Amino acid sequence: MSAENQPTIRYFAGIGARALPTFLALEMANLPYTEVRYSSLEQWAEVKGDTEKHPTGTLPALTIGNTTLNQSKACAMFAARAAGILPENPLDAALEEEASNCFEEMFDGAE
Repeated sequence: MSAENQPTIRYFAGIGARALPTFLALEMANLPYTEVRYSSLEQWAEVKGDTEKHPTGTLPALTIGNTTLNQSKACAMFAARAAGILPENPLDAALEEEASNCFEEMFDGAE
């Protein structure tokens, strides 16, 4: 990945549960990336309206070149593909997606 396409991930300061899969996959891929962390809700409120960096006004946001992804799963899937850790076998890939969706439901509070 060229320097101008180095990913930049934006999220809140701290562990960042929804951004964690993206961080882990980028680390597994040994891809250089830039972190931008917002340390307070006030700081986030100041930049939230910047539609170039936060097109949907949500976090995490992952920018690659001129494209910004604004959903945690899309960010994580990009990073996982870049890391080469997604299964090629369709059934194995479906099992990975099933597990991923279970975690997503836990975050969302589904029963």
